[in-house]
Amino acid sequence: MTDLVFAAYVEKPTMAETVEPNARMLTNTLEALAVRNVPLRRIVLAGGAKSYGFSLGAFNAPAKETDPRLIAPIHYHRQEDIVADWSSKNGASWTVLRPHLVMGPSLNSPMNLVTSLATYAAMSRDLGLPLRFPGRREGWNTLQETTDAELFGRATLWALGEDNALLFRPAPVVETYPVGDDCPYSVWYVTTGNVPAWGSDYATSLDSFWTVVGTRSTPEQSSAQTSPTPAASLARRCSTSSRAEA
Repeated sequence: MTDLVFAAYVEKPTMAETVEPNARMLTNTLEALAVRNVPLRRIVLAGGAKSYGFSLGAFNAPAKETDPRLIAPIHYHRQEDIVADWSSKNGASWTVLRPHLVMGPSLNSPMNLVTSLATYAAMSRDLGLPLRFPGRREGWNTLQETTDAELFGRATLWALGEDNALLFRPAPVVETYPVGDDCPYSVWYVTTGNVPAWGSDYATSLDSFWTVVGTRSTPEQSSAQTSPTPAASLARRCSTSSRAEA
């Protein structure tokens, strides 16, 4: 074994709470490999758009890998420090890939927008409700970016086998991570390249999804309707069923 792709993640209620457990998972993995004298030579760390401030709301665009780190607690940054320190001591090279919102198949994972939207659509259809956009007007009109899961997989294979993946060394990052020339690294942003908004013409490709029940509602239309949400309808149905059984 000479290569490691680390993409494990533990979700917690707040960003600050995600730092320690995710850092510990990575540290335990690297220490276990070192104890067993595994000749690890290349590490690919799966990061994300939170490093640019995506989770905090609006942020500078275009965001750059050379931008200073955010003050907010972000587990990706702690993990990058861990990999930098471990690699400098063990002679491994490393690459960080930062996908945006990953879209694609994901088994047994609740953190999947495709699965979540499909579930929401199925609930709406089952309850006979219009398929309303489950967000605010700002979310409907804001440009979005996503990363296709297959694309991210191909980018990972590229990072493992291509020396050019290690040649991008932005100066501010070098200052943040004091890694010598004998231990090269790089940070890459991976995105599919489309920047649609839910309410844009691009979203018409989702018509087959939004019209599951024959209606595609905008936030304005949704706010004007008085019928219950899928969650409220489902809760009332379950409550009614429980009373009937009692």
